[in-house]
Amino acid sequence: MAPFQAIPSNLRGVEVLYLHPPLEATPTDVSLSTWLPVPGESPIPAKQFVSVDATLAAHGNLTAKVHYSMRGDNELVLRVAFHQSPKKSGKTWRSFSLFPTASAGR
Repeated sequence: MAPFQAIPSNLRGVEVLYLHPPLEATPTDVSLSTWLPVPGESPIPAKQFVSVDATLAAHGNLTAKVHYSMRGDNELVLRVAFHQSPKKSGKTWRSFSLFPTASAGR
């Protein structure tokens, strides 16, 4: 599911057909239509948050938990990828979870 008002970047700036009922509609009225431009900017500001909780043991072993969250265009792309991936394959989901790190340049 996409965040409210999220529009893929490839659809921004184009005109779309907007169908709406007349102001005082009756059951026999036909919907009116208007061509409207899709806003060129995302309504969701792009943000990325990374938090790392790590410990370094005396023998040099590093243990870390990383929490990565994002908003904006990258969020929509990642949500679509998760939604379309096979649900039974944990390995596939794990590879998708590495995508934000790789795309951010680590």
